[in-house]
Amino acid sequence: MLTTWTPAHMPEKEEIKIRLQTARSQLYDFQMKIKEHKIPVIVLFEGWGSSGKGSTIGKVIKNIDPRFFKVATMSAPTAEELRYPFLYRYFKQIPEAGKFTFLDSGWMEQTCKDCLSGEIEGEGYTQRIDSIRRFERQLTDNGYLMLKFFMQIDRDEQKRREKLLLDHKDTRWRVSDFDKWQNEHYKKCAKIFSQYLSDTNASSAPWYIIDASDRKWAELQVLETMVSNIEVAMQNQAHSVPILQNVFPLEQIPRLSDIDLRDKTMDDEEYRGELKQLQSKLGELHNKLYRRRIPVIITYEGWDAAGKGSVLGKVIKDLDPRFFDVRTMDKPSEEELRRPFLYKYFAQLPEAGKFMFLEGGWMDELNSQLLHGKISEDEYERGIRSVECFERQLADNGYLLVKFFFHITKKEQRRRMDRLLEDKNTSWRVSDKDKWQNKNYDKCCRQFDYFMQRFEDSRSPWNIIDAKHHKWAQLELMSVLLEKLDESLEAGVQEAAIPENRFRLRSMPMLSEVELNQDMDVMEYRKQLAKCQKKLAKLHNELYRKKVPVIIAYEGWDAAGKGGNIKRIAGALDPRGYDVHPIASPEPHEKSRHYLWRFWTRLPKTGHIAIFDRTWYGRVMVERLEGFCSQNDWQRAYNEINEFERELKDWGAVIIKFWVQIDKETQLARFKDRENTPEKRWKITDEDWRNREKWDQYEDAVNEMLHRTSTDFAPWYILESNNKYYARIKALKIVIREIEKALE
Repeated sequence: MLTTWTPAHMPEKEEIKIRLQTARSQLYDFQMKIKEHKIPVIVLFEGWGSSGKGSTIGKVIKNIDPRFFKVATMSAPTAEELRYPFLYRYFKQIPEAGKFTFLDSGWMEQTCKDCLSGEIEGEGYTQRIDSIRRFERQLTDNGYLMLKFFMQIDRDEQKRREKLLLDHKDTRWRVSDFDKWQNEHYKKCAKIFSQYLSDTNASSAPWYIIDASDRKWAELQVLETMVSNIEVAMQNQAHSVPILQNVFPLEQIPRLSDIDLRDKTMDDEEYRGELKQLQSKLGELHNKLYRRRIPVIITYEGWDAAGKGSVLGKVIKDLDPRFFDVRTMDKPSEEELRRPFLYKYFAQLPEAGKFMFLEGGWMDELNSQLLHGKISEDEYERGIRSVECFERQLADNGYLLVKFFFHITKKEQRRRMDRLLEDKNTSWRVSDKDKWQNKNYDKCCRQFDYFMQRFEDSRSPWNIIDAKHHKWAQLELMSVLLEKLDESLEAGVQEAAIPENRFRLRSMPMLSEVELNQDMDVMEYRKQLAKCQKKLAKLHNELYRKKVPVIIAYEGWDAAGKGGNIKRIAGALDPRGYDVHPIASPEPHEKSRHYLWRFWTRLPKTGHIAIFDRTWYGRVMVERLEGFCSQNDWQRAYNEINEFERELKDWGAVIIKFWVQIDKETQLARFKDRENTPEKRWKITDEDWRNREKWDQYEDAVNEMLHRTSTDFAPWYILESNNKYYARIKALKIVIREIEKALE
């Protein structure tokens, strides 16, 4: 396609300016209609390095409410992602109905790179293309609007842009080795790109080649194409897609009536004997726990080669496979290392009523890091304190945690390792870590002892298993596990103790004391906005380079202006480096886990920013007042939230929390404005009016929240928002100040 493509005639600058204004306005209007019609939109940007994919995305999203889109930069797949099917990581990026996902590069770039490196060719390439065609067709058949843009520039222009980036220390990092290689082998790359575009150019998901030689002209082409396709998508929403004929060979299956069931008998004695074996105590308890909705976490730690995996295999034989998961917690991946220490363990929390078996875990990770000199003693102790909070919170929130340590002697470990090494089919199971552990057995033993002793008085103490003999280990473990499960069922739901606050708090005013008569005219606002956004954009670049994560949390009254506030902050940021998370009522799978789970799993990577439109503080506001949790739950939550934020701060995150304050009269005026404005009507709901009736109750809850969770490491900032201009600028200045402090 590239070889035959002819760029459209570029209009004059003035015409481009006028058309851009129109297209931007149309996209904003259509975004509301997309939400209303519940059409999910995927916008894929591919193209040459330095062709302006990121900057074009940045311009496009300025015309969309940041709560209804996300931007994902699909860099090279991680080692973890390479262990999944090719399309796995792209399926994960599919947006919800009514939202946009913008992909900065995707399956085209990955496929073309694999072609250029020789990793796929011939039949492998054909299979890859077939997979992509099916993927895109299934998306469009299921109501997704798919827009695919290829940003085209010539070799000289690419070279010029790369030089501009390389000449500045703040942008040098944006030019990768592949970008340089691409320019050196421009013709070879163009041939591969052209072939791919032709092979994947379908009527339901066509390619749009964008002349990216001029940035404003490129933006206009993208915007007008998006507007045109969104309009068509809404018109065609009700149309059915054709039913495709099966193309896969099918196995001949007999009808049930054809199966011979004669002479397949079993006498009563034989039946009772087998039934008794199958109806094990563990299976019975598993069913009871599922019905009582008690989540269970069983960790298997211990010496390498101690037989953890083989014993686990025996245990799960009697369990219903629908209601348990097994996870081997390997060495943290690159992606996990860019998150807080407990992130991957929170992510594995089971739903209520289910079992989670963890082979390896936080004990192994912390001790390994200390023993290999990757963390200091102070960092190790901080990690233990984090684990103590984590385990206590699990127990307080109804989880049963059972921890096993498999113990063998140094001699026995060596013998088992030698046996594994003798066979080529098992030798791979012995790692360098295993060998190091055996060589430093005594040192490791002391460290394991110290760690386990720190939890002797906890509600989840360690259970040491003599693992010298596999059968004995299995029986011992099963006995302990059944005992713990029985105890949990007998104890039932018990209220946890409310821990004393151990965090230093900042003084906060009562909401009734906040002066709301702050003012700012539109001219001053525009002047300050441009200045602040320019400064924040520069800081965002530095945050990325220094790998500092930022979390910005918004709470406030309905119609207080959270969305507009977020939009002005997001407007200054590189779209590839932040996510906006609009938090609604929890989904069923979220309700059945620890209430902080859905926030842990949304934390940003190092160098990225996460903006939360409503937060974990729902526990002590909405859930408290609407009766969605018990009094003990929300009273305990103040400390749990402070611990959560302390964990984030220790990780290195900048935490900025805003309460957006307005008075009751201003809220009423804004409610009525929304009702009377068609394009804003979706923003006002019956729930908003119900919440307004409870204004005084909410105000009391908010005051308590502010006073009990405004810590010295994560203080609250009140935004006086009767004047939205003032509130937006104040928020921007606070964000800038806090980031600057973190970068000092």
